[in-house]
Amino acid sequence: MGGCQIAYWARTGEFVLKADGDKSSEAPTKTAEDKFDFAYNYGVEEVGSDLSSLPAELIGAEGDPLIPTPAAIDRVFREARASWQYFVCEAEALPPCSFPRYLNDPYILLQDVPPLPSWLPSEHLLAGHPIWHVSDPGHEQAATQGPGLTEDNAIDLQTVAGQREELVLWYEGAIACRTSAALPSDVQAVRSRGHLILTLGWAYILSVRLLEIQRRPVVYTQDALQPHNATEAARLRQQGRLVLNLTGDGVSSQLVRWLCALLSPQLGWRAKRARMVPPWASLCAGDVVFAVTANANVQETSPPTSASASILLAEFCALYGLNEVDEPNDTVTISPITAAFMAALTLPFYRLYKLQPLFPVPRLRRRKLCIDEGPVTSIKRYVTDLNYFMTLSISPRMVASIVWSVFWQPEIDANLVSPWLAGTLDALRPTLASCNVMKLVQIFALRRPRVALWWLGIYLLGNQRILERVTRYLEMLEEQEGHGSLATPSITAFAWTGVRHACTHAPPPHPYKDPSQPVARADLLWHRLNFNLQVFSIPLAWRPFGDVSKECIELDIWPWIEHGCQRQYVTWVWWIKVKDKAIRSEERGFRADTGRAVQNVPDVLSTPLGTAPKRHIGAAAASGNAVVKLEPSMEATLRMVSFCMADMRGEQDMSLAVLNGIRSHKWLRGWGVFD
Repeated sequence: MGGCQIAYWARTGEFVLKADGDKSSEAPTKTAEDKFDFAYNYGVEEVGSDLSSLPAELIGAEGDPLIPTPAAIDRVFREARASWQYFVCEAEALPPCSFPRYLNDPYILLQDVPPLPSWLPSEHLLAGHPIWHVSDPGHEQAATQGPGLTEDNAIDLQTVAGQREELVLWYEGAIACRTSAALPSDVQAVRSRGHLILTLGWAYILSVRLLEIQRRPVVYTQDALQPHNATEAARLRQQGRLVLNLTGDGVSSQLVRWLCALLSPQLGWRAKRARMVPPWASLCAGDVVFAVTANANVQETSPPTSASASILLAEFCALYGLNEVDEPNDTVTISPITAAFMAALTLPFYRLYKLQPLFPVPRLRRRKLCIDEGPVTSIKRYVTDLNYFMTLSISPRMVASIVWSVFWQPEIDANLVSPWLAGTLDALRPTLASCNVMKLVQIFALRRPRVALWWLGIYLLGNQRILERVTRYLEMLEEQEGHGSLATPSITAFAWTGVRHACTHAPPPHPYKDPSQPVARADLLWHRLNFNLQVFSIPLAWRPFGDVSKECIELDIWPWIEHGCQRQYVTWVWWIKVKDKAIRSEERGFRADTGRAVQNVPDVLSTPLGTAPKRHIGAAAASGNAVVKLEPSMEATLRMVSFCMADMRGEQDMSLAVLNGIRSHKWLRGWGVFD
């Protein structure tokens, strides 16, 4: 392992795992804010071909090296439709406003996610990379052949640095959260009466924790609301204001001032002497304008710390009876605190997709002040582990790779993506047509709970334009026309969360000891990735099809294919810029740090054809008019061809694809090296 680096080591004498062009020991450079662009994300050209002369539908062919047979297309379409119809029927049987188990526990998101560093300078970006252990078959052989290199001069070729990731810490503007009285009834039913205010509270806590890590003080701005006397409440209501009643002896001045800052139509707080804001910074926009009434003797207070704000959040819950707790049953309801926490964690994802959060107008009634330990306990738990949740939340591209993996199926070949997605869309079309995002989350939760929890956050932020993205993805394998796709797999996201969503995330292939045994392309690509972990992450989720004769594979990779190989995530390394140097900070991750992790969260990725319920599915499910579009299969197949043409060093060679007849294939007209 690491053979590509030997020349560098021999020339420089520097035994550091460092690929050509790697700058992981340097401070991160500033880049533009998140670009919804494939080339920016992966540094390679978008694969594609000339579609003008091709049919819009996938038409099967017998004996073609790339196009699947008509029988395979029909089989995969039917399997997909039956599988997703099963989950639709199961979701219809759930009690109203409830979800399958696990969706009330955000800790299912954390497996080996590293925390943010305990200290950071006020930089725009934070850079880091994973460390992998890739076993070397020659290492074990050398150990059995007597003495060789001593421990003092041994070179570790099995520890490999992974792809560098850069997280954006500052943005130009806050996220505007709109209020609307015309949201769908299911949204009104599931989200609590104070969901907007709770989400703004969590967004503040997340933002201020980041500022505390950067040692940046927080101040209230002149845009923060000013509290009114209780006698002015009637006049304010006549003016169309939504009045929040914070009068009474049991209400703290800190809570009054804090809510005045959160509910301002302009950002009522910010980092001192800073024009930019953290990723979660949000303000209250829309048609509804808030007003706060309080006692006449409300004192001026400083903005709360993240810990103090969590106490104020609990006080607000007690004041307005938002003290429900998560239920631990097989079907669960989600407490207001947990719902708002997941919504706040999803805000950077919304920012990336340029979606505006939409909230129902709060309808709050004062209750007798009584601090309930239920919500207090939940808030304390989340705040204690906040740095882990924050790392994942401010990695919206990784979140996107997980979000769209809800449709991924491990055994589907790249050229059969179109019928799989078409069958999925056929089963989900009634749900999408009804604009019932809650039902969609229930369906997803029955299939992939760790993925569905992010969809719950998307749903709780209320913008139903995401349904358009779902339909387009299932039709075209992209979420938005002309913008490429963020639904590309991330091996870092897989290492952090354990959510498998690509062929290269599969368990290690079995050894190919028989020289005459052909090597599956999926296994070959798995091995080649191990030599390019620092350079790129292969953006191919779907399984490569076919086999390659061993004599057609570069000799350098034979030992790993013959003896087998293990690839294991070890740790995460942050690079923290301090003046002209970069300090290395290593983090093992949540599970290793705390000894806590939610285990055995099942994915139901098998096709449950034999157990499909006999309940009525609907007319659309039996329709024979579904269209299997060409583009998803062709896009995934060309991406497969592209990466199968790269050897273990990343060098392109057409002969490596070992696909007879593709040079003149109609799918490759006008594409790259075949032009």
